[in-house]
Parts: sequence; structure tokens; C-alpha cells
Amino acid sequence: MTTKNILIYLFQTLIGFIGHGIGLIIYPLAFLFRHKVLAWANSKLIEDEIHHVYELRAGVKWYHFIHPYFVLFWFFTGLDDKYSGPSDYKGKLKAKWFPEYGDIDFWFNNFPNVPSLKRKLQYFWLCYCWEAFRNGFYNWNMLWREGHCNEILEPIYVPYCNVDLPLFIMPQPKFDGKYLCYPFQAVDENDEWQTTHEGSKLMTFTTYRGNKRFYYGYCRIKRLKKHLRIVNLMFGWGWWNGIRELKVKAIFLKLDDKALLDYEKYLKTKV
Repeated sequence: MTTKNILIYLFQTLIGFIGHGIGLIIYPLAFLFRHKVLAWANSKLIEDEIHHVYELRAGVKWYHFIHPYFVLFWFFTGLDDKYSGPSDYKGKLKAKWFPEYGDIDFWFNNFPNVPSLKRKLQYFWLCYCWEAFRNGFYNWNMLWREGHCNEILEPIYVPYCNVDLPLFIMPQPKFDGKYLCYPFQAVDENDEWQTTHEGSKLMTFTTYRGNKRFYYGYCRIKRLKKHLRIVNLMFGWGWWNGIRELKVKAIFLKLDDKALLDYEKYLKTKV
């Protein structure tokens, strides 16, 4: 974790915060041109799904990006047309407003003659929540992706760990609905990715783009009578795709009978 890396991270984070705020204002305009913006972006960029970076299509030059659609592209999420997010994002609201639509993005993108203005506004609100509120300035961050980890440079530093953390698993909470998922519930090694791990970990590695980056994660769970207090901090560049991350969470989880039973069993499995 060098001074240069920290300064780059702080600069990108600051621009990200500013862009997120601008996106809350600009997104309605971007939404009006979403089909043209996405078509333009797909004609210029392609996603390398192996190395997890955007690459230029053949024949595309830097000056092709001096275009207003490039700026509007920053405020969307990816190169696909899932403007309202995955089906489980605000799933209850989607089912309430559009019970007859399985994939609401498909219907609104391919059959634009929706019966009422009310439904159009409802769809816009779902898109606004996903792309402006939750994932504001997403594609700008994606353009800075550096790709997956090529090589770990130093031993992973773990000041304390309540469980033995596998190499690429970062300490963080994972949920199945309203309940925490614990390592003892994992069926196999693949399942362990989707379970909660406590501890503190600092990784330093090279990315696909060849830069030296760091990734820090911290998670701590403490019982407070009838609640669990979960503190989670993650920052740096994710080893999976080299995208800048910043997560700061303080979660208070109410303990019902099942949650308490799972937590007590988890305590017995700690190393």
C-alpha cells in the first residue's frame, strides 16, 4: 500500500462521489436517450469477460469518444439494457407494479407503447433507484477497471481472524434473505464464497493492466443482547476485476430464534 496508490485511490474516490451527485441530476436526461447511448457504446466498446475489462472494438480511436453519448454512458450500469437492475432488486415492488411482466426491461425496451404514463413513471423510478441512487456513475468506474489479479506480491496480512480465510476470500458479511450465511452452512468450497467471514485482510497484487494495487477488508460481528452488530469496511481495488471499491457498513441484525441458533453454532466453529 504505497503513497502513490493511496493518492490514486483517493482521487478516483473523490471523482466518483462528485460524479454520483451529478448523476442524480443528469440521469433523467440520460434515461431519455438510453437506447441511443447504449447502441453507441456497444459499437465502440466490448467487455473482455475473461480479464474483466472494457476493450476498444477494432478501428475505434480515442477521438471517437469526444461525443455527448460517451458522457451519458457514464451514468448507466454496463453494456446491457438491464436499466432497472436484476429481477430481485426491488422485486416486491416490481411484482406489485408489473405483475404480468416477467422481465420488465425486456417489455419496456422492446414494446415502448406502454398503456399509461403512470407505468412509464414507475419504470423510470425503478431505473433511477438502480442506476442513479444505488450505482451512480457506475460505468465511469467500470472504464477504470484494471482487470483481475495476476499475481499476489506479498503475503496476505491478517492481524486477527476468527476463521481461517481462504486465499481470495475477503472478510465480509453475506446474507440469505434476512439471515447471515455462515461457513459451517457451506456445502462445498464453491459455497464458501457466499458465506460470512470475520477478520481483517490486506492484499497487494498486480492487475491485468500491470499496475500494483491493494485491497483491504474488515468484518467484525458482536452480539448486543437481542441484536448482532456487524461492522464491515472494504476499500482498494477488487482482486476479481480491478475496480475501485469503497464499502462502509454498520448493520444491526435482530436475533430471532433461528438467527440466535445459527450464531451460537457459528461461535463453536471459530478457529
